[in-house]
Amino acid sequence: MSRIAKNVESGPNLPTRSTRKELNPMSDKKAVEKLDRLWTITDVSEYLGVPVATLYAWRSAGRGPASRRVGKYVRYVPAEVRAWVEALPIGVAS
Repeated sequence: MSRIAKNVESGPNLPTRSTRKELNPMSDKKAVEKLDRLWTITDVSEYLGVPVATLYAWRSAGRGPASRRVGKYVRYVPAEVRAWVEALPIGVAS
């Protein structure tokens, strides 16, 4: 038996072309949702039910959920937005 054949037989189980798509999390919509991508300002606006302009005003005043700049875009970590909402006193918005 050749050295190459021995390595193939005893080597780790490497993905074949037929299984690569199954292993790619981006090929499955449910897997993409599990990654919990960063939210856009529009996503946060819809989640909170407030206008985008309000989020920009809160951001410039240092209020509202924590946000980040990613290049020229404003992005939010979904878990941080949810935590911010949970931390609000009942009956008080921002």
